[in-house]
Amino acid sequence: MLILVSILMLSLRLYAQMYLPYAKLIDAAEESYEKKQYSEAAHLYAKAFRLDVKISRPDDLYNAACCWALVNEKDTAFSLLLAVASGGGYSDLDHLVKDEDLRMLHDDTRWADLCNTVRQNKKKIEAKINKPIQLMLDTIFTEDQQYRVKLNHFPFT
Repeated sequence: MLILVSILMLSLRLYAQMYLPYAKLIDAAEESYEKKQYSEAAHLYAKAFRLDVKISRPDDLYNAACCWALVNEKDTAFSLLLAVASGGGYSDLDHLVKDEDLRMLHDDTRWADLCNTVRQNKKKIEAKINKPIQLMLDTIFTEDQQYRVKLNHFPFT
């Protein structure tokens, strides 16, 4: 038992040693993006990914792609977007198409392929959704939120 606990503690320590520097770089990249320093943000994301790409979150890859697109590095932007889409998890086609950060990629021939991949992901995910349960949960959410909205507008004096 002691050996198992020791191995677990060592694993957690190693993970923390890898993840904390990654998280700090991602935070710095997000701050640079907010300041419209897109090149700096893109390079900070790249530095984070070089630490260990296995701990990279899809959202981070997507955000990095936006930064690379904003500095007109289309190849890098597409590479990251295709990595996110090819994993099968990214299915928000509406967001992808409306994202102003990616506007300059729309005229590239790779854009249609990217959109098709995301569209296929969306179809696969939607095929697994239990529609009656989704409708019931949406109804519960709407009913629940109507009272919260009323409470938020209630003047407390």
